[in-house]
Amino acid sequence: MAFISTAFCSIKNLPRKLNAFLAEHYLRHYYDMRLDETAANIAYFLEPMRQDLKVVLEFPYLDKVYRDSYYTYFSTKHKDYPKDCIRLIFFEPAVTESDYGNQIAEGKLQDAFLGYCVVRPLKEKAIGRNLLSRRALRVQGFECCQHTETALVGGLKLTITGFSHSSQDGETISCAETTIWAMMEYFSHKYPEYRPTLPSHILAQLNPFHHSRMLPSNGLTIEQISFALKQFGFGTLTYSEEADGDQFKNLLHVYVESGIPLVSVIEDPKLHSGHAQIIIGRSEPNWEKLARVVKRAKKMVDFAEGIECLVFQDDNLPPYQLMQWDKPTAAYAKTDGFGGFKLSGFVVPLYRKVYLEAAKAQKFFQEAFHEIGDKKMANELIFRMYLASSRSFKAHVAAQSQMPVELRDTILAVSMPKFVWCAEFFDKDGVLNQEPCTLMLLDATEYSDYWKDSFIFAAHSSGAQIKIENPELIKLYDTTVLVTTQGLKGFKAYSSNLI
Repeated sequence: MAFISTAFCSIKNLPRKLNAFLAEHYLRHYYDMRLDETAANIAYFLEPMRQDLKVVLEFPYLDKVYRDSYYTYFSTKHKDYPKDCIRLIFFEPAVTESDYGNQIAEGKLQDAFLGYCVVRPLKEKAIGRNLLSRRALRVQGFECCQHTETALVGGLKLTITGFSHSSQDGETISCAETTIWAMMEYFSHKYPEYRPTLPSHILAQLNPFHHSRMLPSNGLTIEQISFALKQFGFGTLTYSEEADGDQFKNLLHVYVESGIPLVSVIEDPKLHSGHAQIIIGRSEPNWEKLARVVKRAKKMVDFAEGIECLVFQDDNLPPYQLMQWDKPTAAYAKTDGFGGFKLSGFVVPLYRKVYLEAAKAQKFFQEAFHEIGDKKMANELIFRMYLASSRSFKAHVAAQSQMPVELRDTILAVSMPKFVWCAEFFDKDGVLNQEPCTLMLLDATEYSDYWKDSFIFAAHSSGAQIKIENPELIKLYDTTVLVTTQGLKGFKAYSSNLI
């Protein structure tokens, strides 16, 4: 009868303990497992993590992603590949060895659980599927997309919140397949419309459109990534620096602010080489910088000016890498050969019924502000735009206890589609308090060339009534979009897309 072996150690002693674990469980099976390379893989993965954590090692662990690759590919080889993995489970330092698997300590274990990492029996690409809490990292100060997953740990069901990550194995999954897999992990845990996927399913979706074999994997183009996500139920959009020019950076930040993970493509034109990453969030906004910028601005300032870094998931790097949008390989070593790579494009996995895309929504907001906004302030404002579900936006509004009751009740009473485009305009007095002076909403499901066809709502902090040429455009109190004497006072910037 086979038993599950476990070991308990501090994260500082993990490399030594793991080396012994690998030698005990793999060397008698695996033809030339090089422990030094695997140990280097693990050490690199652990580098950004807190050094006070406790770790449980577990073998054998049946990992669904590796098993899919094993039965699709590795088991068909002449040489013998193991089918079982090792799992590393991370806890806060308060957890002791006697707590693990103890139902009495379940509450303590849940509070201290920081995630897991699968170690695959592969020589150079040992880091498999992993999901870590941000609390496991030394570096904080960022916000990102996250989902919650339940894991069976020591016989107990514990939940963990983070964003899935894996390294590529170099044969069945390249960077492109890894990014698609991670995207589907996120969306399938967040929304019932989507399902998780496996490497073989991704290849099956694309196989009819390939004119050559797909295993071993040679990667995918940005068009193939977009097509695969479309096959999994998204209304995908693709943007490129070449096609979108000056708007490229702003559109990238709009979608990040919308809480949508993006497949970003980086390329080096000289090497004719590319790589796929996922952008899952950003550093916390620098509101003080935005306040300084808007005071001396001669034009409307984009909210992106207050964002220092984006959060990347890269299968060549540990998870949650903070890098500037124009330096997406800054975390790589100089010897890795990525010095000339730049972000050239990105794929947006939009909900398929969002028909109004970001560039047109941005144009509509500018046209709406020109017609109904405070034109005296047009060059002294910060412009922030994002996509939100009407449910989460109304939940945010309902929680604003400092807002005038009339305004709050008005917004909650407005009939909205499932998704809305939102624009917040901040003046120099409200930016530090994160209180917009103007709020506008557009219907994200309405495709038109005229902004009034999509327009839902607007409010000014001055309390001024916003008149519309056509009173039939929206029927709130029959003649105006908003009637209030107190305006937006007390309304805080929406913050539910990234946590």
